[in-house]
Amino acid sequence: MSISARIVKRFRGFALDVDFESESKALGILGASGSGKTLILKSIAGLVTPDEGRIAIGERVIYDSAAHVDVKPQRRGVGYFFQSYALFPHMTVQENIGIAVNPADDDDRSQSEIVSCLTERYQLAGLEHRYPANLSGGQQQRVALARIFASRPEAVLLDEPFSALDSYLRGNMQDELLRAMEDYQGQFILVTHSCDEAALICDTIITISGGKITSRGGVDKAFDVCGGCRALGKGSTRPSSEANDCFMRP
Repeated sequence: MSISARIVKRFRGFALDVDFESESKALGILGASGSGKTLILKSIAGLVTPDEGRIAIGERVIYDSAAHVDVKPQRRGVGYFFQSYALFPHMTVQENIGIAVNPADDDDRSQSEIVSCLTERYQLAGLEHRYPANLSGGQQQRVALARIFASRPEAVLLDEPFSALDSYLRGNMQDELLRAMEDYQGQFILVTHSCDEAALICDTIITISGGKITSRGGVDKAFDVCGGCRALGKGSTRPSSEANDCFMRP
């Protein structure tokens, strides 16, 4: 499966103008704050409407300004991981995950069985009846990840998912994401300002500055562009995944 995007969005004093296609399991979009990287994710998710362009996931076109195609966000088949996690404050952990459950056609399990599987997978057992306000930042993040995968998205969009975590939790959640990637058959797009994170998680990396793509390539290319980062990504191997029948495949 591939993701292709031609996005033009103009604001006063800033314009996003990007064009890319990727068949990588994990595409990184690397850039400084204000470079336009989050705007790309929001355009793919349908939260922002480009002035012109075309966006497709595989053969399925979800936006095409020339053809007047603009698929509603809930029908685009993407999971969006917000920096703020965007959990429903009036819903428990169980309810936040359950509202997104989209069982596969060949999955005869009930919603509660799928939710139970996901709470175990993301180390949330025992927290099912808590509300977001009573969870730590790391727990909220795990709920947000579980909810994304409950919907069986074709693509997962990650908007700086580790930026609010301390170094210990960041490492744990990076490992969790890498395990999830082993099971998941769709694509990830990770937005980050960290060269190390992009190198650890992504196969292909695009750098963006001032609303335009300035380079694209593999991990080595990103290290060149960054001017030298810690060798976190070079030669690293992703942790092997454990059998997990509750993981929602697209």
